[in-house]
Amino acid sequence: MEIDTESWRAFGDVAFLAVAASAGTFAILYLVLSPWWKTPAGRNIMAVMGILAAMAIYFAWVIHRGGVPTGFWPARAILFTAFAAAISWRVVIFVRAQVLARQNEKEKQDHETELR
Repeated sequence: MEIDTESWRAFGDVAFLAVAASAGTFAILYLVLSPWWKTPAGRNIMAVMGILAAMAIYFAWVIHRGGVPTGFWPARAILFTAFAAAISWRVVIFVRAQVLARQNEKEKQDHETELR
């Protein structure tokens, strides 16, 4: 059985356009309707989704254009570097909020138990 490569490519292109549209829509709505700047988590959500939207919209434009535009490789490198930084920032937020907070809570409980 042979795979229809062109059909899958066209489907993938449409799916990627859907990603660009939904990421862009979320980023705009979150930017305008949410007080994202008030918390580290909100700022990170804005950063990750904003970068994801920028990446998806840019790459959708490249797909639609049908070829690699001038400056594509530096733009790609900058977008992926920013995305990696934002996701790494999310890891730090998670570790602080979940792992370190649990350790501090356990140490506090242990200390309270010793005082009894």
